[in-house]
Amino acid sequence: MRDNAMQCSFDEVDVKGTKALFCESRIAFDSVPKPLFVYEVRYADEDWTEPTQITNKVLVNFLGTLITDRPLQFPDGKGIYLDYGEVDFYPGNMKTLSQFAKENNIKLKAPLARER
Repeated sequence: MRDNAMQCSFDEVDVKGTKALFCESRIAFDSVPKPLFVYEVRYADEDWTEPTQITNKVLVNFLGTLITDRPLQFPDGKGIYLDYGEVDFYPGNMKTLSQFAKENNIKLKAPLARER
């Protein structure tokens, strides 16, 4: 079962210069309000603490869910492969989607399940 994004707290992160939110739970894609974008993060086989790929959906080696205010570009269509340290975590800086939206002047629209 996936969690509702509007009821979760997220860690603020930076992914290659893009502000984002991260949580270790699987989030229901249809609970993420527009205009936010939701992705899943995979960890490496040899290190379950290090993010190695951002993609649309992770089946194996799921590390967490990433939410951004702009779409990420997947050059090969399979996701973004990450080198060590390309995701900066800001521990202790927990936020809700509403707080993130307010701080970044994003107007959230209620999600419609059939659109996601």
